Amino acid sequence: MVDVNSPRVSVISAVYNVEDYLCRFIDSVINQSCGEWELILVDDGSSDSSGSICDDYAAKDARIKVFHQENRGVSSARNKALALASADWIYFADSDDELLPDCLKILLSGVDDAIDMVCASYERYYNGVFMPEEIKKEGTVFAKRTYLEQITLFRNARWLERYLPTKLLRRSIVNRSNLIFDETLSYREDVLFLITYVVNCQQFIKGIDLPVYRYFRRTTGLAVKNRTRLNVHSFDALFSIAKCLECVGNDPEYETVRVHLRKDLTWAYNHLYVIREKSLYSKRIDRQDFWEERDEIEKTLRRCLPFSEYLLASGKRRLRSCYHGIRRAIIHK
Repeated sequence: MVDVNSPRVSVISAVYNVEDYLCRFIDSVINQSCGEWELILVDDGSSDSSGSICDDYAAKDARIKVFHQENRGVSSARNKALALASADWIYFADSDDELLPDCLKILLSGVDDAIDMVCASYERYYNGVFMPEEIKKEGTVFAKRTYLEQITLFRNARWLERYLPTKLLRRSIVNRSNLIFDETLSYREDVLFLITYVVNCQQFIKGIDLPVYRYFRRTTGLAVKNRTRLNVHSFDALFSIAKCLECVGNDPEYETVRVHLRKDLTWAYNHLYVIREKSLYSKRIDRQDFWEERDEIEKTLRRCLPFSEYLLASGKRRLRSCYHGIRRAIIHK
């Protein structure tokens, strides 16, 4: 058994039906060049062998803690892990990805008394093929307002991306602010958590332009499905952005952030109707399936956007819907 010596980092991962990738992920944590960590795995009701794999590793390494629960979603699993964490710093990782060998060492190198969060870069793989990043930023230190402006403006800017598994967070801020993941969301819940965390920071954020993580994006993944066809999680992106706007509030300091988030909200709104039309056209959904959520979507948009921006977004959406309706009528005539 391995002795546990006051871990500096609690590595948190929700586990759900990832038996093909889980050993590689856990091994990537065990093989870290920095050994001051604990790994908290929450098995979210897996129906494959993921739960037993977690137990096997925990039996061999005292730094690994496992909790099993009924399937309640990734947000619930992460909240359970947060309650179990004991280290000063929190690091979230997905159980079907992997950490690079110096991940924790690099992130901890950016820690000092004036830093509330350390961000690094990552390597992206799509169906196993490495996808080099086109945008590169130099490492620097940000005030939280500037950082929020950057991450709500850039989508693929390495460590400026709104991607939780490249961030090292202070547990004291999480505890002091009672931060938890929104369990009504199963998609973009990490973006809401990250922005809420940054709003509650009191000091600076350190960016390090070195890769620490391997992100594997697959055509069978939830993120891809949510962008291509209407399903129960498709609405989460819109509702998550709306909650980010509520979190930022009306502070004049964050006006630029609100502008960026409102543009994101409009994009999510338009995209939702685009994939609805595609799903209707391919007969993957019935027209009524979407209408059950439509009122809540429109209320959210009216609440979060200035009236002029809402009218513009709604008008464009109606024109697009008319176009697709006419197109379907002609094709199926």
